[in-house]
Amino acid sequence: MTNGIKCAAYIATAGSGVLIVASLLVMASLFREVNEMYYEVITEIDGFKVLANDAWKDIMAVKATHQPAFNFESIFRPKRQYDAGVTGGTQSQGCQCAAQASSCPAGPPGPPGTPGQPGQPVFKTEIVVSIVPTIEVDTTHANDGVRKTT
Repeated sequence: MTNGIKCAAYIATAGSGVLIVASLLVMASLFREVNEMYYEVITEIDGFKVLANDAWKDIMAVKATHQPAFNFESIFRPKRQYDAGVTGGTQSQGCQCAAQASSCPAGPPGPPGTPGQPGQPVFKTEIVVSIVPTIEVDTTHANDGVRKTT
């Protein structure tokens, strides 16, 4: 029986060696196929880049024939008019950004302003209205001829 065990061990070892060599050959074949696919994709991408660049050049050529020369004023935008209504800017209605808040508490007092021009003296005039009864003498009545009117 020892010869039978030796023979089985030789067959198992030889079978394992064949399977290892076969798996290495399959692995090398798969590696080669993946590399071939990679280079094929790279070649297709390069062809696509050439096609896309040619199309872009054609688009820019058509655009250049239908568009005037570059205007440098188009890259500068006008300033915003946030406080135009408050400071007397070009807008007549002021900023219309959002609805004004209502019933809000007053904020803190601001810093004191600059002193103004000296004022003119004020002349105080008083209007005096006196209510003094006037007395007229009426001789036609019987009550002593005196009538009081106000």
